[in-house]
Amino acid sequence: MDAILGYMIAIALSLLSVGQFYQWQASGMTNVQTAAAASQQVIYNKAAAQYVQDNGTSIAPIATPTVPVTITTAMLISSGYLPNGFSTTNVFGQTWQLQVLQPTAGTLQSVVQSVGGRAIADTVQ
Repeated sequence: MDAILGYMIAIALSLLSVGQFYQWQASGMTNVQTAAAASQQVIYNKAAAQYVQDNGTSIAPIATPTVPVTITTAMLISSGYLPNGFSTTNVFGQTWQLQVLQPTAGTLQSVVQSVGGRAIADTVQ
């Protein structure tokens, strides 16, 4: 009887630890996905900045203070600013894009953003 009671307690404790492990594993997976998206964005940001610097004279006549020029990932790849095979979406299914405004004449303002896909959860721990 003592052995059976011991087994039951051991099983109960094991089941409690499985729940803790699942929470730890889910948190770890979210952290890995967030880090992957951030790493991809670092590469995209560098390519976007170089593209705007190199092509500012052709972007300026099109960009306005309210309507941005949208540069897609495909455009950055075909222009050689991103490597072939660079994913147009991040691990959350969001599409990368660069938008450039010209708030005042001669000044370009660019922003890289990801649109669509799944929302990125707040991973503050």
